[in-house]
Amino acid sequence: MTGRLLWSLLWAWLICGAALASEKNLKSHLVKVEDPGRFHPGDDPRWAAPDLDDSDWAAAQLNVSWPKQEGYEGWTRGWYRVHVPVEPGVPVALYIFQIRDASELFVDGRLLAVNGDVDRGRGGVNMPMAVTVPLELTEDGELVVAARVWGGSWWAQSGAWSGVWTSPPGAAHVTVARYYRYKAKNPSGYPTVAFGILMILLGLFHVVLWLRMREAEQGLFGVAVLLVAGVMVWTALLEMGEVPAMALYYTTLRFVRHIGLIFLVAFLVRALEHPGRVLSRLTIAVLLITGVWSLFGPRLPWHYMLFVGYPLFALSMLSVVGRAVYRRQPGGVLMLLGASPGAFLALTETAHAFGYLGATYRAEAQGWIHLLAMGAMIGSMSALVSLRFARAIEDVERTWQAASRFVPDAFLRLLGRNNITEVERGDSTSEEMTVMFCAIPRIPELAGNWTADRSFALLNDLLAELEPLVHEHGGIIAQYLGDGVLALFPSGSTPVRAAVAMQAAIQAREPVEGQRLRLVAGMHTGPVMLGVVGSEGRLTNAQVSDVVNTSARIKGLSTHYGAPIVLSESTRALAEAEGLILQELDAVVMKGKKVPMRAYEVLGGEPDLELRRFKEAEAGTYRDALEAFRAGRLVEARENFGRLAERWVAAKLFVERCDWFLTHGLPHDWDGVVRMTVK
Repeated sequence: MTGRLLWSLLWAWLICGAALASEKNLKSHLVKVEDPGRFHPGDDPRWAAPDLDDSDWAAAQLNVSWPKQEGYEGWTRGWYRVHVPVEPGVPVALYIFQIRDASELFVDGRLLAVNGDVDRGRGGVNMPMAVTVPLELTEDGELVVAARVWGGSWWAQSGAWSGVWTSPPGAAHVTVARYYRYKAKNPSGYPTVAFGILMILLGLFHVVLWLRMREAEQGLFGVAVLLVAGVMVWTALLEMGEVPAMALYYTTLRFVRHIGLIFLVAFLVRALEHPGRVLSRLTIAVLLITGVWSLFGPRLPWHYMLFVGYPLFALSMLSVVGRAVYRRQPGGVLMLLGASPGAFLALTETAHAFGYLGATYRAEAQGWIHLLAMGAMIGSMSALVSLRFARAIEDVERTWQAASRFVPDAFLRLLGRNNITEVERGDSTSEEMTVMFCAIPRIPELAGNWTADRSFALLNDLLAELEPLVHEHGGIIAQYLGDGVLALFPSGSTPVRAAVAMQAAIQAREPVEGQRLRLVAGMHTGPVMLGVVGSEGRLTNAQVSDVVNTSARIKGLSTHYGAPIVLSESTRALAEAEGLILQELDAVVMKGKKVPMRAYEVLGGEPDLELRRFKEAEAGTYRDALEAFRAGRLVEARENFGRLAERWVAAKLFVERCDWFLTHGLPHDWDGVVRMTVK
């Protein structure tokens, strides 16, 4: 098996070597016909006849456009004729490197090849031509080759004629095939097509970003890349003979290229914030004028004016980028790396157009220079746009993070929104939740004696410690209230545990001016309406519910009864489910209400450890005293509350009430409920 594989490889190598040697041998048989032929402008089908007397025709100039041929007066059609000596009865082929732009090739009056459409003025492919001559035409030892040509696709190269080579039939066709492969592999061929397609995709990407972000730099750069890259691809396809040459192609491509350069200049001016725009505006004006001018097909020598915009483009780029580098603007050095090759390309294209760079430049250097310069220029510009886009994304991220400080993500989720950009005025929802009002009472007192910086530093430090505890227990901080917070706890959260943890965190802090800070909180559970309110120019989140007002008033009971954490009957079940010990304080009718509400103290929320133990130990005594008070047994209630009054603020309050009623008597409708006259 291995031996067969080795023999197969050997035979393949021998066959390929023989083919290459044969191909090289055939190429060596190409013979240039020394006579360049004759040229005559105009069109007459009789000029194909082999017996035509063409002695009065002008001598043809090889590889030049018609305006340089003798006798040319603006015609778009003309004829070349050349007498080609051949060996009689020997097969022969004709090789013609160039006939631009559409042609019909006659040999001894017989039409043998057509490229494009001469009658309709439609260009053919710009590639060499190989034609095998019928053997009977060689019998007299001479061939009369006549080429009918339409040359109106591009005035700088129209009608160019390379002359004729003779060869054995195989050699001419092999040479054409090799030239096709050479043009495809040349940097101006498929490499340029591939690069151009990548650039088109890049341009589309930036255009899409512009449509989404509405950043002017994205749009200018995206359109510029689409135009310039599109011209690159189409020009490469023209050079490879994949598409026919037409006047519309050349003039339109020139116009599109100029417009693309205009967008590049505008992009640079805007991206690098260039204030002095005189040169840039002049460049844009010249490029626009010459680009539009190209659509009308001006003739030599005035068409050279089309290239005036290229040096201006180079100068404008270097001016804008140089200023950015000098002022150390972000992206200036990056753009210098791309603008320098771009300026060099523009200058070499101008020099080539004016004939200062020969055929060697076009054949060997132009493709590489074009690819490398365009790659550097567009790549650096894309990097600049990408960096600016990345910074914009970072700014958006920072803005989002800042906005989330004002409108919590959890609040948005309650409204059914994913982010703040989706929020609209009138968005609302209703949900059963616990509302907590809490505050640190000594903060206003301290703020009155401290500087603003010191007061806010302490306040922010305290709130930063409380916020994670609210979130940890499933809550949302709806508002900061100066010395406290308004927190919302949806179903499934542990609001009472959160209050106890917050109290413990405050107590763990170092004393302030010799005194420990403490937290007071009030909680009530019920349906809460959340929504977005405001005007078109200013929105805020709001909580609209009697539950919110009630929880605020319950917090007010904290100071009145000396109970740091107070909650309503509706929150009692949550606290008991969380395993906390409660003590009923009183039944109260809040101001503006008619129905009494029982208030409970969370004994675990008492920051004074000794006092907490006392309250837990005497909870039964307080409960018995409260029942006696409600039953109207004032003496019994006075006695029980009196034993607690020295250390329990709520008990002292009830002692005062008992004394008042013992003096003035109970009302006839006594129900044991206290009615608040203040909030």
